[in-house]
Amino acid sequence: MPNSTADAPSTGTTEDKPAATKSGTMAQDDRRAFVLQTLEAAGVPLKSIDVFRACKLRGATFEHRTTKNYLTQLIESGDVLKVDSQALGDGEIVEIDRGDRGHFIAANVAEQYRGGSQ
Repeated sequence: MPNSTADAPSTGTTEDKPAATKSGTMAQDDRRAFVLQTLEAAGVPLKSIDVFRACKLRGATFEHRTTKNYLTQLIESGDVLKVDSQALGDGEIVEIDRGDRGHFIAANVAEQYRGGSQ
């Protein structure tokens, strides 16, 4: 019976997307940074469920509720903005209160859309 413990070699490039480490090995700060990197890589505003799904596609092992907690912490630190969904339809980035429904965007990405001015 073959019994291989070696991991299969990677066949794709991960230049543009962060990759999670093996299950259970990411510290809380690493997971929070992973969420931010995923949002930055997306380059567009996303709903929290879409941020969660993008993280899962990149190998994250944490859940949607955890993703929402990290997004809240990233808003508090100024790394992420919560923006008005309707304003996005008008091509505008309008920051809203974190308790309101909306989309999330990395602050540095929002600056690019705003042309560097607030």
